[in-house]
Amino acid sequence: MTPADLIANTIIQCGECTACCRNTMVILRDDETGYADTIVRVASGDQYRILQSRPNGDCVYLTNHGCSIHDHKPAMCREYDCREVYMAMIVAKTRRERRADIASCGDLKAVLRAGRKQLRNTTKVGMKGA
Repeated sequence: MTPADLIANTIIQCGECTACCRNTMVILRDDETGYADTIVRVASGDQYRILQSRPNGDCVYLTNHGCSIHDHKPAMCREYDCREVYMAMIVAKTRRERRADIASCGDLKAVLRAGRKQLRNTTKVGMKGA
């Protein structure tokens, strides 16, 4: 079983990790209402509703105890998988490109570490079940 198969067939167990709640632009679907959101316009002219974030980049719903809206968080948050981010960076980018990306977004390093750790845990679980 490949790492991609394991990712697709296992649920990520985030525990107390909040790496993805920092400096991540959470795009809201049209049917997701009632959130603290703002409109951003991208270079193409398209505009999106995104969750608001604090000046340091943290999601406005992130507290010292984790996500304050965990039970009804937006779809993008529910579907986010740091293992996929890690695999995409490892497969598609050179070490130099990864370092440049990390330098431009400091919290990316935390997401990549979390993704690597989660992938290792997933692989261990997958190997036990094989």
